[in-house]
Amino acid sequence: MLRLNGEAPTAYYAANDLMAVGILRALREQSIAVPEQVSVVGTNDSPVAAHAAPALTTLRVPYAEMTAKAASVLLQSIRSGEMPSTKVTLACKLIVRESTVPPSSS
Repeated sequence: MLRLNGEAPTAYYAANDLMAVGILRALREQSIAVPEQVSVVGTNDSPVAAHAAPALTTLRVPYAEMTAKAASVLLQSIRSGEMPSTKVTLACKLIVRESTVPPSSS
């Protein structure tokens, strides 16, 4: 929970919800209040997110759709014998719970 150029971060973003729960714990051990002093966001919208204290704001990623699209692109590449550059954008959804607030203006 290092300060950056003397400034405390306003938020932490974790690659998965379990890591975000670890951040919540580390902040609690340092008596840093979430979300009053800092926001925390996870990824996955796992069951633990809703039961964390405070309930964790998380990014719901469509992993099944992502996997299906990747497999489709791979199979198409195998069939054609070419590996074209492919860009796919999938919609994620932010599930806002109790671990986030807008940053303060100070």
